[in-house]
Amino acid sequence: MPFESGAPLETQTAPSDEIIPQAEALVYADKKIRRRRRRILGAEALLLATTTALGSYALDVNINMERQASAEASVSVYDKPLDSNNDSSAVVFFNGFGTYDADPIAKVFGPGIKQNLDGESWSVSYGNAPLNPKKLAEKIISLAEERDITTLDFVGYSAGGAISTETATEIADNPDITIRSLTPISTPDGIDGLRPLRQKEVEFAYTLSSIPGAKYSTLVRLIGEIYFMRDRFDEGPFTTRIADFGKTALQAAGHIQQPKLPGTWLLVDQTLAVADADIQSNLKEIAEKYKGKKPLPTILYVGTEEPGYDYMVNNELSSYKICGYAYENNMQCSIYNVPGAVHTMPEKTTDAYTETFADAKQELDEGIGIAQLNFAAQLREALVKKMPNVEPADASETDN
Repeated sequence: MPFESGAPLETQTAPSDEIIPQAEALVYADKKIRRRRRRILGAEALLLATTTALGSYALDVNINMERQASAEASVSVYDKPLDSNNDSSAVVFFNGFGTYDADPIAKVFGPGIKQNLDGESWSVSYGNAPLNPKKLAEKIISLAEERDITTLDFVGYSAGGAISTETATEIADNPDITIRSLTPISTPDGIDGLRPLRQKEVEFAYTLSSIPGAKYSTLVRLIGEIYFMRDRFDEGPFTTRIADFGKTALQAAGHIQQPKLPGTWLLVDQTLAVADADIQSNLKEIAEKYKGKKPLPTILYVGTEEPGYDYMVNNELSSYKICGYAYENNMQCSIYNVPGAVHTMPEKTTDAYTETFADAKQELDEGIGIAQLNFAAQLREALVKKMPNVEPADASETDN
């Protein structure tokens, strides 16, 4: 029998061998129940946390989707012509990846470009709307009609070069507007025109676009911002890197609160605009639409040279191929490189860009002149076919 309270110690008996296992079993069962309760509580907490996180994610995604749906691209006048007599033309600026509008490059490139191609300066704003070259073309045509502009020169920086060329194909049908020139600056010829590491980032953009809601997530954007600033915390002792990471994360968090911040969805669109670019087909389409109607646009490709290095775009390959596409369609094309230019900071070499555009002036003028002569020859040949008594053009007039 068990020990009894109040009984003499010598008269008490020890528990039987059968009772001890029963007591141990009860203790084990009690522990098992407690563990089960903890697991249930843990699962409930995890479920609650997951539900809350998913709810927050869904809410954030929906808010940003509404932002995109209500956003609208626009084109605005950034600056007036250097010469007031050049009020029938405009230089249209398209910025590249990670940008909201083209004001920064209009400021950097405008003074140099307008030495060669004077007119109003226009800035294309993507405005966090879906990136749609056809819509951009409509905005540009509308502003041109409003301001009696008949001649346009397109300047596209990085991805903006691909976007501007595709937009040009949408405007090429308009009988009242002539695109006189296209100036892609550090523009990749599709995904092959990117450096290898940048090509991997394009693959990431494809992956991101396939995940429901991911490109509308603020958290994903924050992670992306930190990733692109990783050079700020990838050196030094571990404790230093941790501290630098914290500072970088705070900077990134502040950056994504800016009013003119391009949303992640726009970044994905801009990246895919490069990956899906078909500049060869764009130039061919423009040439076909302009044949016998307008002078073909002249191409000026501007890249980077030592001591600078473009770690994003393979300028050598891209400039060679883009000019090759131009020649295939009887367009004039020139290549000039800017010493010391840095892809992500063109403002650091504003003077060098201005000097390079000045160096390119004569060749650009000659290219535009040849395009006009070729067009005049086309008109003359067409007239000869209709009126056999008209003398054909002298061969020297159409000599490239």
